[in-house]
Amino acid sequence: MMATEKSCPSSPSLPSCSSSIDTLSSITNKQLSITDNFISKTLVKSLLQDASELYKHGAYITGKIGGRTVKNERANNTKRRCDICGLFDDALKAPSGVGNVEARETLFDIMGDIREALQDELQIELSESMELQYLHYPGDDTSDDTSASGGGGFYKRHLDHTADDNGKELIRRISLLLYLNTDEWNEKDGGILRAYVKQSAKGDKGVPIHQQDVIPDGGRLVLFDSATVEHEVLPTNKERWAIVGWFMSDNKKGSDTKKRSLHSPKSGNSKKKKKRKKR
Repeated sequence: MMATEKSCPSSPSLPSCSSSIDTLSSITNKQLSITDNFISKTLVKSLLQDASELYKHGAYITGKIGGRTVKNERANNTKRRCDICGLFDDALKAPSGVGNVEARETLFDIMGDIREALQDELQIELSESMELQYLHYPGDDTSDDTSASGGGGFYKRHLDHTADDNGKELIRRISLLLYLNTDEWNEKDGGILRAYVKQSAKGDKGVPIHQQDVIPDGGRLVLFDSATVEHEVLPTNKERWAIVGWFMSDNKKGSDTKKRSLHSPKSGNSKKKKKRKKR
């Protein structure tokens, strides 16, 4: 069960969550919340099918720094190499019948439940809108660009929310990673998530930072504070698939971008589902 004493939603053909989140308090302490096998192997495979089919049909764009547009493409190539598919925009441009829409909608339901758990456990207010993307990092043997860090993908050390984001209407509050790799993953495969976290929860001054490495095993869920936890993805030696998302806070300023309410109507291609109970 989750911290809210509520299990994740399931559909008859896609049993979803097979584990609970019991480390949400780590987020407040500027550390990682890590839950292994958060979703079932069946759902991992179904989401990977969705992600890979969208990739084959050209629904991905090149990952950029600071959002979906960047003026300095050269800087992008030295800081980040991966492809992204926004699930509330890019994925909808794919031809009808491409991907696994049922698995995608199950994912949306799970994101809504995680949002509620975060609000209840951390006593924070989160917007009903969020950013959600598929991420594809190429393996060393699948990329033609070998100008930096070999031929694989990577993402240099960064924060998901910086002072430059403060003029936006919605700002990133909690970062989410959910891995979709179905093969056994070893350190030699690269693609490790390296986070720079506090060793203690006692304040900020004088508290040492240490590196925490996370192997991107399929079904593993990682949550952390977007504004305080620096992190990077080490160069990948084989294809690496993940879901990345950000739960947002209302900043009362600026303008919104490509986000969708977790309670908004589903896409026309999906099956009609019952509304979740409001709390």
